Amino acid sequence: MKALVDMLHLLLCQMPHIYDIMKIVHREEGNCYYYLENDIAHGDTLPDHLKWRKVVENFKASTGMVTDKEALEFIKRSIECTQNIKRLVGTNEAKVNFIRTLIDL
Repeated sequence: MKALVDMLHLLLCQMPHIYDIMKIVHREEGNCYYYLENDIAHGDTLPDHLKWRKVVENFKASTGMVTDKEALEFIKRSIECTQNIKRLVGTNEAKVNFIRTLIDL
């Protein structure tokens, strides 16, 4: 599960990340301590890791995916698809609108 949690955190976390280990004791709301928790024994039991594990469970449940491997492959394919669309479309607004129309179908 760690690889999937790391991936979703990397892709989705919008909070400022704190890297000063002294600040983990007095956490401030609105900051992410995920990377600090990685460096601590049993860091996967700390608040930000638990939060992101829950995000993973919700993601898998909402998409109907059972395994972490299946979810990781889906995310990787989605990223590849996004990259391919960006390459295909470039900056041409007509192409962007066409792709949006296809996605909305």
